[in-house]
Amino acid sequence: MSRHERRRFRREVSGPDLITSLVRPDDPRLRGVPILFRAVRWWLSCLPSALPPKGCLLCERSLWCEADVGAILLSMSATPTTCVACAGLCLDCYGRADWGRIEAACTAVLQTAVPDGTFVDPVLQ
Repeated sequence: MSRHERRRFRREVSGPDLITSLVRPDDPRLRGVPILFRAVRWWLSCLPSALPPKGCLLCERSLWCEADVGAILLSMSATPTTCVACAGLCLDCYGRADWGRIEAACTAVLQTAVPDGTFVDPVLQ
């Protein structure tokens, strides 16, 4: 997430709570939450042309296409918003990394986006 994107996201999620979820990019439940579905599709479509390339939130390996992505961390304000932040976890980390490490990396990413944010239950369960 660029500095400009972080500023915009912080402005839109100025409330105290974020709704977060770590989902597979092909999770069929995304279709039930259109704003998240569109955010995932847009984020994946930007991977090939992203400069610098998007990196795995755990190992920082470059993510070049949807096949490289094991899961996507989504976050949005608990209040109505048009903004969804996305960060990717590579397929290797998603399949092999310890869940404690993944959770710690997700928390670090979210704290960067919204310092001192409070995280509530995921949208997709």
